[in-house]
Amino acid sequence: EELYATLLGHVEDYERLTPEVVEWEENRSETDELLLVAHGIVARAAKDAAERLKRQGWPVGYFRPITVRPFPGEALRKSVSQNPALRIIVVESAYGQLLSLVKTELYSCTNPIASLLRPGVGVTTEEIEETVKRLGKKVG
Repeated sequence: EELYATLLGHVEDYERLTPEVVEWEENRSETDELLLVAHGIVARAAKDAAERLKRQGWPVGYFRPITVRPFPGEALRKSVSQNPALRIIVVESAYGQLLSLVKTELYSCTNPIASLLRPGVGVTTEEIEETVKRLGKKVG
């Protein structure tokens, strides 16, 4: 019972502090049809790919969770809920840990989720661009 009370206190502290410490970065518009989600070092490649693709006329946005615990789920849900047709591509140099977090946070959303998983080897900007071009469609 003492352990239970102590743990409940920790959980309450965590939930109270979450809004103060959760961080994310995003760059998307209401007309985007694809959203790249990436974390850590892969986020740089995803951001570069989104910017390059945008200049080429591809409707691609970008979402980077800076913290993963706590995960910026509320921000991601808000971003995704603005467009039920928005397709999501989770990019990670792991075997689905970020993908799992994204799917959990977007459980009630109907947006299609694809992934580019490259465990242990990293992901390049070019690989992300190729994936988007294979899965997406260009505006115009």
